[in-house]
Amino acid sequence: MRTQSYEPSATRRVATGADRGTGLALGLLATGAGLAASELVNGLYDSGRSPVVSAGEAFIDRTPPTLKDWAIRNLGTSDKMVLVTGALAVITLLGVVVGRIAVRRRVSLAGALTLVIGVLGAMAVVSRPNTSFSSLGPTVAGTVVSLGVLAWYWRGPGAMSGAAADDHGDVMAPLDRRRFVAGAAAITASALAAAGTGQVLGRRFGVASERDQLVLPAPDDAAGALPVADDAPGRLPPRGDATGTLPGRDDARGPLPGRDDAAGTLPGPDDTLAGGVEVGVPGVSPFVTSNAEFYRIDTALTVPQLKAAEWQLRVHGMVDRELTLNFADLLARPQVERFVTLSCVSNEVGGQLVGNALWQGALLGPILTQAGVQAGAEQLVSRSVDGWTCGTPVAEVMDGRDALLAVRMNGEPLPTSHGYPVRMVVPGMYGFVSATKWVVEMELTTWDAFDAYWVPRGWSQQAPFKMTSRIDTPRSGANLAAGRQAIAGLAWHPHVGVAKVEVQIDGGDWRQAQLADVPSKDTWRQWVYRWDAKPGNHTIRVRAINDAGDVQVYKEA
Repeated sequence: MRTQSYEPSATRRVATGADRGTGLALGLLATGAGLAASELVNGLYDSGRSPVVSAGEAFIDRTPPTLKDWAIRNLGTSDKMVLVTGALAVITLLGVVVGRIAVRRRVSLAGALTLVIGVLGAMAVVSRPNTSFSSLGPTVAGTVVSLGVLAWYWRGPGAMSGAAADDHGDVMAPLDRRRFVAGAAAITASALAAAGTGQVLGRRFGVASERDQLVLPAPDDAAGALPVADDAPGRLPPRGDATGTLPGRDDARGPLPGRDDAAGTLPGPDDTLAGGVEVGVPGVSPFVTSNAEFYRIDTALTVPQLKAAEWQLRVHGMVDRELTLNFADLLARPQVERFVTLSCVSNEVGGQLVGNALWQGALLGPILTQAGVQAGAEQLVSRSVDGWTCGTPVAEVMDGRDALLAVRMNGEPLPTSHGYPVRMVVPGMYGFVSATKWVVEMELTTWDAFDAYWVPRGWSQQAPFKMTSRIDTPRSGANLAAGRQAIAGLAWHPHVGVAKVEVQIDGGDWRQAQLADVPSKDTWRQWVYRWDAKPGNHTIRVRAINDAGDVQVYKEA
């Protein structure tokens, strides 16, 4: 006769709906309290680093280029908000898992997982540039508080007494629901207060107040007044210390789809176009892109807060004399003011990752000349305060173009999101090889000696602008009345210049458009072509011709 014995103590814990709800609540509570404590400590001193932001930035550094391209193309300037939201969602999900484990009476495992999450956050922090041991304070505080919430639930009101706990080993105490709800409410209120206090305290280390009070000198070499037609909208605010809001831009679109086999008879351009940088056609992006509308593409999840009073630029490497400049040194140099169009290399036809602004700063070429660029130096590696790097061809910086260390944008000190207090502006180069924001270091070196941030991720070392044109109006799929209509948009080839723009209707002959004036070859140029629209569907194409006579080609770069 067979017999089976059962161990009375080998009981199975079955999760109930109440357990699942409590686990969810406990996980959210521990996570929220930990994040709030981290935010509070982060606001207490300047060198603290948020583990959430650090984890997000570390993720950016390790993201495959194809995924980054997708994010820029589909999310644009919202990519950072999406990434931070995603990081918070992952942390919250992990917290819920920990809470569920804790409610299932696995206290040691829940605590160990919390420590692992804290260690991963600390690893993300120390992986960032310019960090120290004190940078770990927010991460340590958040981890300790999260563990404290778990311990409160375990040994708080309603916990088993010693003998009962010993009988069950490593188990959670039975839940006293009423006291848990009351305690959770108190912890939630404290967490909200801590997070709010941290935000307020953190403003002490911001630069908004300094920027608002900063007085910059008037330019020694001003860009001059823009030619503006009487009927053209928009002017820049006065230079000097004045500020103001510049006209925004409409949502631009690309060429119209579809085609009609009958091209019809197209009129030629008018003999003249009224002077000015604007063609006066509604729907065309303004000549000057406002600061608020100017695109932002960088790897910083939080905008660096670098004070002008603390800013320094180190110039070293293959130079005869290493230089260190502070902000006063930079302002003491001749101030040059120029209109320059900048673009992200990921900008698509009709995209928003391009803009034109009035920049003021010191010319970069004379600074490098003072340092004494040595023979063989090919690459100017610039570094941001957040550790980002880019490599700019030395030959282009030194060829006489208006490459600037800019301090002013559209009549006001640089916005923090666009590089306050100092950034690079190099006409004719895409941003990823020229437009370092929050710049604090420049090193002269060779192409073989160093790969800047984007190069190991599959991008080219050198990236001069490609000639581009686009149709702003009419928009794709627009329904137009038959008769006289305006086709208008923008064309640009910075540092080369746009000499002509041509429009093609339904595969017919290329017809020359009228061009607006421009202050220099470093800016985009508005154009307009007026045609007699016939009933039916039409395909409209545009191409530019630069000052060198090169014709824009239709192929993917």
